[in-house]
Amino acid sequence: MTTEKQKSASRANGAKSRGPVTSQGKLNSSKNSIHHGLLARTVVLDSESKDRFHELIKAFSSTYNPQTPVETVLVQKMAVAHWRLLRLWSHQKAAFAMELREQPASLAAEDAPTRDSMAFGTLGGKSPAASTMDRYEITYDRQFARALRLLRWEQQLRVRSQQPIENIEEPTELEPEKLP
Repeated sequence: MTTEKQKSASRANGAKSRGPVTSQGKLNSSKNSIHHGLLARTVVLDSESKDRFHELIKAFSSTYNPQTPVETVLVQKMAVAHWRLLRLWSHQKAAFAMELREQPASLAAEDAPTRDSMAFGTLGGKSPAASTMDRYEITYDRQFARALRLLRWEQQLRVRSQQPIENIEEPTELEPEKLP
């Protein structure tokens, strides 16, 4: 947890910022609202916080530091998959809580694990949405993992392409008897 002293220091440091200085930095900053705003309008539901979604994208961008448009798209895909997974978990919790509230009075004497087990068992039988939620969870998890794997691959390619090639010898012609 962040202490009040840390929060105050962070606010004071933030107040000193003058924003981007270089023309490239200003150009990059000017596009932030376009990229994240459009994405938020298409992904975030009206009942959800666009600010929290923007924070998620910023956190992912800060962690994975995308350098190319392809890397940026992959980071965004990861953020969207994670956002949808968070939404799904919220829906699962709500469905489970509703099922607990609808339990018969005869279960009131049972311990919490027993009541939870009964609610879980009846949740799947009552609602086809329960099994659909499980499939969505797997789908979003795979989308995240796939985007992360591709991002790492793209970043490795970029780094390798930027490394200087040293100690390369001129190719020599093979003698005919040494040809495979």
